Amino acid sequence: MISTRKPTSVDERYLAWLCGLIKDNSGRTSKIFRSEKMIRNLFDESFHYFVPNDDNRASDGTALRDEYMDETGRTLVRYFYFRPCSVLEMLIALSERMAFEIFNPMKEPDPDRSGCFWEIIDNLKLKPNQSNTAIIHKLNCREYMESGLNGMFPLEDHREDQRAVEIWYQMMAYLNENY
Repeated sequence: MISTRKPTSVDERYLAWLCGLIKDNSGRTSKIFRSEKMIRNLFDESFHYFVPNDDNRASDGTALRDEYMDETGRTLVRYFYFRPCSVLEMLIALSERMAFEIFNPMKEPDPDRSGCFWEIIDNLKLKPNQSNTAIIHKLNCREYMESGLNGMFPLEDHREDQRAVEIWYQMMAYLNENY
């Protein structure tokens, strides 16, 4: 579980580190603690992809493991390092890319990965301290609306079925429409 106690297992230390990446810019983690069950489910569920090039989102997510090892000096055990990308890892890595795309150095000191993460969580309609298993399944199976509604990047004006569009292009269409 995500808690204030010092994590002892590999996955708990890594999960705590991931949570540090999505705390709000003030450094407060209260939103994370209120969302403990949801975050745990996102962490425990593997990210599935079947649209061409969405494997890049999985690769971005698993690259966080190397970043963790570089930053902390800890090594992840083999079984953990080679397991599939979790939905949480994919969302955090995607949030980093999203933040970079909308970053304006004239207004902000750093890209806001945390804000982008929580915006995606809101778009998915994930509920704090609930398992959200059905929503995570719909995300993985792309069972959201053609417009992207109930997915990560809902659009008001869509030209194609977002369920068949690579996640990167869904994000770019969403950014063009909203930013």
